[in-house]
Amino acid sequence: MPQDDKIVSLSGVRNSAMSPRGKAIMADTRKVVADTLPALIEGLFEQMDDAMYQLAEKSGGDALQTSYFQTMRALRKVRDAIATRYVSQVLQGFDRFWSNGPAPAGPAGGGSGSTEDGLELVNEEQLEESLAISNIISKAENSYHRELFALNHRFGHLRGDEELASVDNPVGPSALSTAFQQAISVLDAETPMKLVIYKLFDRHVIAYIGAMYDELNDVLRDAGVLPKLNPRIKRNPVAPAVAKKRGDAPADEEGRGDEVDSAQVRLYNTLTELLAAQRSSSPDLPPGVPVRHVEQRELLSALNAVQQSVADGKLLRSPEEVKARLGEQLGLDARVVGEHSLGRAEADTLDVISMLFDFLVEDRNLPDAMKVLLGRLQIPMLKAAILDRSFFSKRHHPARLLLNELAQAAVGWNESDERGPESLYGRIEAAVTRITDEFDTDIKLFAEVRKEFQSFYQREQRGAELVEKRVCQASEGKEQLAQARKVVNALLREKLMRRDGVPVVVRNMLRDAWKDAMVLAYLKNGPESEKWHRMVELVDQLLWSVEPRHVPEERRKLLDTIPSLLKGLREGLNEISFDQHKITRMFKSLQECHVACLKAQPIEVLPTEQVESDLVEADTLLPEETIEITDEHAKQQAESLQVGAWVEFTSKDGKTQRLKLSWKSRVSNNCLFVNRKGIKSLELNLPELAQAFAEDRIKVLEDAGKLLTDRAMNAMVSSLKKKKGTDS
Repeated sequence: MPQDDKIVSLSGVRNSAMSPRGKAIMADTRKVVADTLPALIEGLFEQMDDAMYQLAEKSGGDALQTSYFQTMRALRKVRDAIATRYVSQVLQGFDRFWSNGPAPAGPAGGGSGSTEDGLELVNEEQLEESLAISNIISKAENSYHRELFALNHRFGHLRGDEELASVDNPVGPSALSTAFQQAISVLDAETPMKLVIYKLFDRHVIAYIGAMYDELNDVLRDAGVLPKLNPRIKRNPVAPAVAKKRGDAPADEEGRGDEVDSAQVRLYNTLTELLAAQRSSSPDLPPGVPVRHVEQRELLSALNAVQQSVADGKLLRSPEEVKARLGEQLGLDARVVGEHSLGRAEADTLDVISMLFDFLVEDRNLPDAMKVLLGRLQIPMLKAAILDRSFFSKRHHPARLLLNELAQAAVGWNESDERGPESLYGRIEAAVTRITDEFDTDIKLFAEVRKEFQSFYQREQRGAELVEKRVCQASEGKEQLAQARKVVNALLREKLMRRDGVPVVVRNMLRDAWKDAMVLAYLKNGPESEKWHRMVELVDQLLWSVEPRHVPEERRKLLDTIPSLLKGLREGLNEISFDQHKITRMFKSLQECHVACLKAQPIEVLPTEQVESDLVEADTLLPEETIEITDEHAKQQAESLQVGAWVEFTSKDGKTQRLKLSWKSRVSNNCLFVNRKGIKSLELNLPELAQAFAEDRIKVLEDAGKLLTDRAMNAMVSSLKKKKGTDS
């Protein structure tokens, strides 16, 4: 057999100019795509239901919630078709690329008309979709520019093209995103819902295609296609769904420590550029101030000395104080420490870390006592950033992870909480003390300390989550019960008001038994269920059955109705485990009423007003809102407060505590707040919450769920830009 016949051919490739070796390489790359994309799209749909459900739970209105649930149901019906169509379309485009070259570029959005001048006409909804897809593509091309640069050149080299743009790459962000937009065109959903789906696609598919680009580049490089092009600098994270399909263990955060985050790199570069501009506008040093260049080793030695003094309790409160203490150790005037005596990189690091801890001191999300503790990490963090410049480009740098997790844990701590060795305060203090006492040059210490703290904190969090879940379930169950009673009570009242009176046995049955059976059916099956409608129908039949019958035809109808009525009543009472002896006595009395009705004899009845009063007497209705709020801003703050938000609440007696909104009722607007241990600490209805906002007794801890270093660096950029604008 000729050697060429042993080469695996690409499906659909008809380019006779490509060598057998080239076809084999392309078959290998196609296999990477064909193996990865189905797992990615499957992972997306696995996350879709949960994400849609959570969004529906958090939505502000019934209409929006209905849209989410309708979209969820529609997605379940067509998810397989979408997945198949998506993968097929990408692979067909991949094959066409090697057969016919890049496809003509077309705008995202599709489905538009055109004018005589050839200008596209798109409606507003199509424009929104096009913008969403364009943003996904733009962000991805920016994030994976290194990987795409190498892949574009290698694909172009194999095709014999001098240059290949990312938009022409058959597996580039443009091709993958546009294919998804076209694949979900089979979904019957409103544009806002499609925009949500695009966000989830970005989060669960595009966020992980970097790993596919890594693998494709590896295949091509190992095959000798431009092997010296763009040496590998990092590895992108592999999607959990892809790792699961391959049987790999998912990477944890420490395993991702070598990942360089391009967004973080850009953020840090912006910071250093703004700092450089600020330095250039600073006044010159006075004549005679001695300046000399400080080597990194000398700087680290000075920082060790300062770190020891901080460990002894002498805290540094500002960037200026840091430079003053360093100046003392280096024998320099504090005014020259930094830009004049250090290299550019060290000066930038000193300034950024100083600003980061300046932000920490001013951060309202952290209690004062925790600020003091975490402030002691300033010098160790400065040393870590000088020793390893990737501190600013890696979200999972061990030192950053430790600082972020300690700060995150501190958010819910209250000044009144205990401070013993096994408390949260004690554990954070132990972590800080170990770093300040032991850290010299080994960055691994941060990971060790973080692991020790995590062991404690995750255990505490699991306990808090269990307590919080029980608290929320109890509140929700209590409210659902009250709502069910309110519905049943209103329904019975409505039916009774149409009558002149009710026999004693019917009053007793409704009050002592059937009302509870209806409440159970409402809670268990819901108001739209067949079971609930049957329970209501039995009430109508029961009331109808105790009316005297004077016409033979009505008597026959009553005789026909009684067996099914009694059967339905017995089944309903058995479901609430009602006493069988009482059921027997009730049915005997009811039988006497039915006999009297069949004989058209008068029946003694109770006045409707008395029956109604008896029925509602023991009901616990939902509390009515009694506080009138005139402050519209406070009302809006109360209504927009989201579950999971942390607040600082001050009671009318002046006691302040940090609490999390754990549950917000859609029925009564009650808001349940818990402390960091999950224990119920406060319950307010919406008017009471709005009143607290109006009286400035409640402050939202903004962005409390976001990482400290991310918030700080973004705040630094904003502050420096504002200052630059003011100075210019």
